[in-house]
Amino acid sequence: ALFARNTEDWILDDVAREAGVAKGTLYLYFKSKEELIAGVVEELMHHIATDFEAGRADTRTPLEELQLLTTILLRHADQNKEFLFHYVNPSEVDKVFARQQKDNPCLGMVGRIRRLLDEAGRQKLIQADDHEYLAIAHMSLIRAAMLEKMLTKGQWNLEDKADRVMNLLLRGVGGRLPAILLAGILASGAWLPPVRAEKPGVLLA
Repeated sequence: ALFARNTEDWILDDVAREAGVAKGTLYLYFKSKEELIAGVVEELMHHIATDFEAGRADTRTPLEELQLLTTILLRHADQNKEFLFHYVNPSEVDKVFARQQKDNPCLGMVGRIRRLLDEAGRQKLIQADDHEYLAIAHMSLIRAAMLEKMLTKGQWNLEDKADRVMNLLLRGVGGRLPAILLAGILASGAWLPPVRAEKPGVLLA
């Protein structure tokens, strides 16, 4: 697939040929590779948001919603890992959306996560105060989980990995681990052992 190759190794003509569409049709929608990459990001975030809205009716608390969103993000990231690792540079993607005068959907996803954390804080399910930082850390942990899978090439259970991301995010950044230890975990990609709470979020408050 094209997205398994470096960006300098293909051009839009290659995309048109692999997709089976006329070059002129593709160029009507995307004037450059950067615009194409941004378009894929936009479509990916749309699917994630759609899946989340479809499942959130079965959740009871903002932390259950965040658990659901974490699982959905991991599933879509796994399905698109070559694209995400090769091409999604947050600052470059942000520049493309700025040139198009469009909102960056990645920032929109961070905002969605922050709002869930805000509500969890209001309900006293978490103790952390800097929810913006937590939301950014959450997206970084999703990427770290993908990196772990690619490096270890081992068994990888989606629900277990979502539990680990949530535990590291909330038990670590939320005040249970010293900041220097947390920094080391984030840098190394190491993981805390999964801890399942009978009621999501109760042990964190």
